[in-house]
Amino acid sequence: MDATSDQAYTAVSSGEFHNLALKADGSLWAWGKNENGQLGNGANVDEALPIRVGQALYQQVSAGGAHSAAIDRDGRLWTWGQNTYGQLGDGGVDTTDVPKHIMAGTQFIAVAAGPYHTAAIDAGGNLWTWGGNAYGQLGDGTNLTQSMPQKIDVWDVGLTPLKFTQVAAGTTNTAAITESGDLYVWGWNGYGQVGDGSAADQSTPVKIAGPGYAHVSINEWHGLAVKQDGSLWAWGSNCCGQIGNEPKSDAATLVQVGAPGTYRHAVAGRWHSAALNRDGGLRVWGDNSYDQLGQRCEQEYCSISVPSGLAF
Repeated sequence: MDATSDQAYTAVSSGEFHNLALKADGSLWAWGKNENGQLGNGANVDEALPIRVGQALYQQVSAGGAHSAAIDRDGRLWTWGQNTYGQLGDGGVDTTDVPKHIMAGTQFIAVAAGPYHTAAIDAGGNLWTWGGNAYGQLGDGTNLTQSMPQKIDVWDVGLTPLKFTQVAAGTTNTAAITESGDLYVWGWNGYGQVGDGSAADQSTPVKIAGPGYAHVSINEWHGLAVKQDGSLWAWGSNCCGQIGNEPKSDAATLVQVGAPGTYRHAVAGRWHSAALNRDGGLRVWGDNSYDQLGQRCEQEYCSISVPSGLAF
């Protein structure tokens, strides 16, 4: 089978300069920059067209800055690519150009690769983090780099740690949603990207106000979250209108962008944002200097500070 076959793609993830995509049959495909082996094909040659990554079948993928992570159909976790900060979680710092199985014997349901660190959730709902930790983004209460996965226990009420269902990894932050729909964020807070209303960095998970979260995405300096009721919320840096509201100022607490019943999914780019409506429509906003909003920019700098519909 090749990348042009009639098998539908079911998932895609973009890193800094590379992309990963899953097909319906579970095959994993990669293309783009490959100087750190992040394409996972055993070479360090850039690929302009999708190439298959081994023969294993996968259920989830995540492209980091220059590394990759994936969960196969048996729940096993694999990582490959750059490992300068221990972001592969194999106990070392050597680059790996083919998928490497980590945490043998543990099954996983979610993984998120950031530029310098990685986070994952096992089948029991336990949260694990590893890699770069200069801003406390691992959530272990320190700023120490970790080349092995660290279990991050979070308590709210009672003696049992919370169970998580979704996780997102940004440049200097991490966010996760519990099985009860609570949102936790931690890491650097220079632009309010923790969302707790303070300017202090947080090296352990902080519960964010409001219940009923269903999806979260974070990137460079801002985050987006969709609640179960379809409302969209944003926080952090608003330098380019990526929060999606007026006036264009940073938000240290979550700001509602979309009314209930409107959205079902959202993705935070570096300085722009995109979201899918429940009716199938696509909306984009934020920095448009390189036409990343799908609308021609005729000036040196362009931005759209409120969600704008995009038609194909």
